[in-house]
Amino acid sequence: MKYILLFIFASTLVLSQEKKILVHKEITGFIYLGTKSYSCNGQANEIEEYRHKQTGMEFVLIPAGSFAMGSETGEDNEKPIHKVTISKPFLMCKHEVTQKVWEDVMGLAPWKGKKNVKVGDNYPATYISWKNAVKFCEKTSLSLPTEAQWEYACRAGSKTKFYWGDSMRDDYAWYSKNTYLIGEVYAHKVKQKKPNAFGLYDMSGNVWEWCNDWYSEYNKLLNIDPVGPEKGTLRIMRGGSWLDPKKCCRPAYRDCFNADVVYDILGVRFCYALEDDPKIQKDSK
Repeated sequence: MKYILLFIFASTLVLSQEKKILVHKEITGFIYLGTKSYSCNGQANEIEEYRHKQTGMEFVLIPAGSFAMGSETGEDNEKPIHKVTISKPFLMCKHEVTQKVWEDVMGLAPWKGKKNVKVGDNYPATYISWKNAVKFCEKTSLSLPTEAQWEYACRAGSKTKFYWGDSMRDDYAWYSKNTYLIGEVYAHKVKQKKPNAFGLYDMSGNVWEWCNDWYSEYNKLLNIDPVGPEKGTLRIMRGGSWLDPKKCCRPAYRDCFNADVVYDILGVRFCYALEDDPKIQKDSK
């Protein structure tokens, strides 16, 4: 009898685990592509990958977890280091939104005729304001990452200065040394550098990426799925760009702009919140 009960328990556990995986594989508006292994800076993960049906963009499933947000050795607005928990998994695009995808969805190409731009399907869309990024979300059911989601996804389990280690490396990021200072004054094609341990490319450098939050100093008491203050004057952007020095490419580095601002270093990367997905809600009941 004991062995029968153990068998039933084990079978139930396997079925439960399989159901949990299947819930993730059936996401509204996405096609499941399979899993892929990624490793970086001592971190290794099997990551589920999806394609967004409407835009064709590829996303990775970022697992829930906790991390130390901020830095005690960086800028004042990166302090204090505080533990943050991302309580739910979410999808994040592998790279910045490209010119082709932006133009297909929005019917506009705000970078055309502007300075410091290379035009092509796989170059990042630039001259993107926060407000227009939100309009893109409204057309696609996607979302901007929160600042906490962005840093958590960028770090991918790492605790070093950069997500690949403590020294800057040209094989992971486009920044001033390997672009601007050699006369390449534009954002480069996406996915040309190495990914982090979650399968995300260009999280450091190339173009700044808008986050959903208003800018404010850290409130270390709001440490579970923080979304920033309810109001403010500037919106958060993260990641650094081709124009910036290496310090701006650190996961902890923070900057902000007016929501209407457009510039040759400003782009965006999108997410999808699983807790809002009707299939996930139905299958979880």
